[in-house]
Formats: sequence, C-alpha cells, structure tokens
Amino acid sequence: MLNYLRFLLPIVCIVIATSNLNAGLVTFGFAVGGGNSDNSAGMQLEQSGVASVITSDGITITLTASANNGGVFNLSNAGDDFGINAEATGDITSAFDGGSSDGAEIMTFSFTSSLPATIEFVSVDFDRIGSTDEARLAFAGGSIFDIDDGAVSSSDEFILDSQETLTQGQSISLAYVAGNGFGLERITLHVKATAVPEPSTVLMFGSALLSILVPRKRRR
Repeated sequence: MLNYLRFLLPIVCIVIATSNLNAGLVTFGFAVGGGNSDNSAGMQLEQSGVASVITSDGITITLTASANNGGVFNLSNAGDDFGINAEATGDITSAFDGGSSDGAEIMTFSFTSSLPATIEFVSVDFDRIGSTDEARLAFAGGSIFDIDDGAVSSSDEFILDSQETLTQGQSISLAYVAGNGFGLERITLHVKATAVPEPSTVLMFGSALLSILVPRKRRR
C-alpha cells in the first residue's frame, strides 16, 4: 500500500500546484490615461447617489461618494482629473476637497473577486497632492494612513510599505483632510488566485485512495 501512496502523492502535488495562477497586478485608472488593466480611457462616473461598479480582470470595485455634512455627490471625471462633484456651489469637481458647504469629501470603496483569490492593496496614485494637502486612506478593521506630499513619490504615488491584504467586500475610504484638494489617478492591487483542485481531480484521487484502503476479498 505504501508503494501505491508514494506513486500517487507526486501526481496530486503536481495537479494542485499547476492549478495556481500566476500573481499579477490589477490597475483601476480613474482619470483619462490612468492606465486601466482593460485599457479603457478613464472612468466616467456620474451616477448621482448610486454606487458605481467597475470590473477589471475579474476584480470588481464598488464606489460611493459622500461628505461629512451629507448632500448628494457624484464621482466625477472632469477632463484628465478625477474627484467628487458636490452639488454645493464653489466645489472643485475634479478633486477631493472640503471647500463646499457639504464638508470634506470621501470616496468609500470595496473590492470583490469573481474567483477565489487573495487581494492585496499596493498603492494609490494621486493626480496631484501639494505641500498643504493631506489625504487619509483607511481600511475598515485595519490600517489608517495619513498621506501628505512627503509620503508620496515624485510622481505622487503612495506605496504601502506592507501590502494590505483585503477581505471580500472590506470597506476602504479615501478622504480629504486638509489643503486645496487632490485628484485621483489610479489604484493598484496585487491579485493571486487561490488554488482549488478541480472536482474531477478530487474524485479521481478519492477513488484511487479508496481502492487501496478497502481490503479486497481473497479468491477461494
């Protein structure tokens, strides 16, 4: 019986290993030229009071816009800049800001995968974040990052020191804190599919193992 097991074990290991998909980056680009994985040219999100849903490479992002003092908001793509468009007068539609009477603007979003996968948050790329600007990136039940111009690269990209592993549907927020406001270009994720043996593979292995373990009747 041990000889049979030694023969089957490498086969099972090979099947499970090859069912793993290679890890890859998935990018959601919001401003025109933001670099979406699906090569679309910017996200036009003008659904007032309705959650906007975008799917790229099997990963879906669901976004809503709000502010501290309420009001109706749109996630807005104005030219090459992406921000929140408040109904209040004087609002900068291409930025996340707090200049309107509706208060500081916040984008709340979450990710889901169509297949079992590990999703890690890698970075957020701002269109601009000046010397007086500050943003807050917060993961529900996890880390909170206060981001100013000293925390971003020369291209205004904020890269997490340690990638944040997300759960399906975990709430994340990007909020204006101070300054003149900032624009958003892209969010990058690291996605790795979870190995799941195919049902036919499991059935074959189970049948083979059962035939080994169940004693055969001796012929008389």
